[in-house]
Amino acid sequence: MGFPSLKRADTCETTTTDTSSLDYEKATTRHREFAPVEEVIKEEDEDNVGQAEYIKSTKQAEITPAENKAIVRRIDLCVLPLFLITQTLQYLDKTALNYAKVFGMDKALKLTGSQFSWAASIFYVGYLVAQEPAAYAIGRWKANHVLGITCVLWGVCVISMIGCKNFATAMVNRFFLGFFEAAVTPGLSLMTGFYYMRSEAPLRQTIWYSSVGWGGMIGSLMAAGIEKANQNSLKVPKWELIFIVLGAITIAWGAVLFFFLADGPSNAFWLRPEQRTLAVARVAQGGVGIKSRKFKTEQMWEALVDPKAWCLTIAMFGSSVPNGILTNFSGTIIKDMGFNTFDAALLDCAGRSFQIISLMIAGLVTTYFTNTRMLMVTIGNIVCVIATALMSFLPTENHWGRLISF
Repeated sequence: MGFPSLKRADTCETTTTDTSSLDYEKATTRHREFAPVEEVIKEEDEDNVGQAEYIKSTKQAEITPAENKAIVRRIDLCVLPLFLITQTLQYLDKTALNYAKVFGMDKALKLTGSQFSWAASIFYVGYLVAQEPAAYAIGRWKANHVLGITCVLWGVCVISMIGCKNFATAMVNRFFLGFFEAAVTPGLSLMTGFYYMRSEAPLRQTIWYSSVGWGGMIGSLMAAGIEKANQNSLKVPKWELIFIVLGAITIAWGAVLFFFLADGPSNAFWLRPEQRTLAVARVAQGGVGIKSRKFKTEQMWEALVDPKAWCLTIAMFGSSVPNGILTNFSGTIIKDMGFNTFDAALLDCAGRSFQIISLMIAGLVTTYFTNTRMLMVTIGNIVCVIATALMSFLPTENHWGRLISF
């Protein structure tokens, strides 16, 4: 598609590339060959972020392993924490409804029947509508500005949830929350490619995506703490306090992203000028790292007719449906197993730790063993199917068996 990446030349031939002492990835794959960077990024092409740095790098000596290690360490230190915190806040804010329901939000808003389910689900409608515009915006403008602004806007949506008085206003609020949060995951995925070589990306992506576990743990601990608070000492209902705290933190974090998250290695202020040049060069070897702000229709059609893209779309759809249910109803599900609010929050927290562990294992396996990405996906899905079957068919009085499956 026309988002930040280098265009690839269609071919089934394989070629060899000259590699330096650094273990660069080959510029070729089994099915496709990357066009030489010079043929794709030309001086007459406008709005190519990182082009100047790449041109500089072609006139310099090869990057040494020591230089590469120093650059990667610096990127890990300055980028990964920002990615992890951003994704964690995104997860916390979209699941705040789950914790608020435990403290009576549905009763305060007079939600009846399936209205709470609709309020939870409408988030994903807004998310779906904004996916492509958000990805385009990250390619067209500075990613830190897009993510910073959308972070502030969804933080406003979170706080304004306390002003919702009925089903209709809650639906509108949740729709726009999903709309503004849509930029986060695709944006961070694209930016991972800006900074990291293909061999480095899987582990880094699983690190910041482990936010689904960290966010769940933080949310559960927050809910447990609020449960122990004396309502008489609070000036607002407990469910409103959740939205106030999370919304305020998110708005403040949006300002941090706007000013401190670099759009890419070519303009990372925390890298020295010579490091910026080498940082662009090392990822450009794999066909990534130089961002074009032009929308290229031919790349859009290339993605639309790519069978691998559709297979991944179907796989993500299949995993996202049950994930959406668990995300928004985990607290309620655990309470229905016979646990009180405080214990349900702590048990949910314990379960989230397994998400972090499994993600780290998958990231390490795919980093150090070739051709294992789909194997990890398959194993993960098989485990989920078995766990779902156990939750569905174990006797209802078997609380611990169903909880472990959950």
